[in-house]
Amino acid sequence: MKRILLAVCGLSPQVITETLYALHQQGRMPDAIRILTTREGKAACNASLLNPVDGEYYRFLREYGLDYRSIDFQPHHLCCVTDASGQEIDDISDEEQNELFLQACMETAFELTRDPDCAVFFSIA
Repeated sequence: MKRILLAVCGLSPQVITETLYALHQQGRMPDAIRILTTREGKAACNASLLNPVDGEYYRFLREYGLDYRSIDFQPHHLCCVTDASGQEIDDISDEEQNELFLQACMETAFELTRDPDCAVFFSIA
């Protein structure tokens, strides 16, 4: 069964590696990671999480002896929530943006759980 970590992330990308640590300790490492975020969150994830040289994600993999190819997670898996005009939202600062983010979470979770051979771990921090 394929395991996917679906996580929401703001300006603290370390929640992703903390979630991975918890899953690793339970013997449930994901096969894929998908992140829902804002424009600012996407920039933070790219800078501090997915930098191949000193990013926290790659540091986590090295520390636990995991091959980066064993988990399907690339920068294009950072999904930035957009408004009705297709503009990436900067932050969740009002009710409309909150609803957009919630809708994106529900749609993504629905899409990923359609496959009966797929387990989805949803991290909301």
